[in-house]
Amino acid sequence: MRDFVESWQEAKETINEATCQTASYNCEYKCQNGQFTYTVDDMYYQNNGGNEEEYCLYQCLVSENLAYCAQDANQDDEVNMNELAECRPMNEKNNNNDNNNNNNDNGNYQMYYVGAYCTSKGVYAGTFTDAACTKKAPAGTYEKYNYGYSLPTEPLVTRGKSSLEY
Repeated sequence: MRDFVESWQEAKETINEATCQTASYNCEYKCQNGQFTYTVDDMYYQNNGGNEEEYCLYQCLVSENLAYCAQDANQDDEVNMNELAECRPMNEKNNNNDNNNNNNDNGNYQMYYVGAYCTSKGVYAGTFTDAACTKKAPAGTYEKYNYGYSLPTEPLVTRGKSSLEY
């Protein structure tokens, strides 16, 4: 499963990079030549020190439904979708993910796993009670042991002809 998800994610990333590169080039051209008009009333503009070129590029990409192209590629909070495809232990003892919820477990320590599962709409990440990632854990388990954070709701792989296009 991991190999499949990894290949799909790489293909999606390659397509997105090419799309972003072309869109950014076109938007830069439009902005530099006054072919794209916008109004400056957005927090993005203020947060980027009033850089009009960056703001115009951002607004142009947003108008093309490509706002993800304007995001910083080195975001620290980005989830590694490929790792979610593997069935891995989620809350091993001595791991930061146990959120101190099992300090008084009286020997009844439940191991949970994060892995991928298939539906008719695609492949998603989920929480499981077995090491083969076949038995789903109760809703909210991941959040309980990860300080309220949840797994991505977007599919690791989508189904359909244009599933690589976002």
